[in-house]
Amino acid sequence: MIVYEGEELVVHHANGTTDYVVITFQGAHRTHIATQTFFAEHPFQKNNISAIGVTSKVDHWYLSSDTEYVLSLITTLSRPY
Repeated sequence: MIVYEGEELVVHHANGTTDYVVITFQGAHRTHIATQTFFAEHPFQKNNISAIGVTSKVDHWYLSSDTEYVLSLITTLSRPY
């Protein structure tokens, strides 16, 4: 589920049954699927693993005005784990 979509960055959250959360960042040249999926989403879902996936709609390697907000959101989302 997308929990944030900014100008350049997207944050996905898959709430599984684990007491930990895996945080992933999409690799380069995958901008065309930034709002559709995140790195390793399917294995996490299949195994009920909680995950936060950060993707980018542009190839700037996460150097964005969205970055500070995304970092604070990751902190908030990961706190319960």
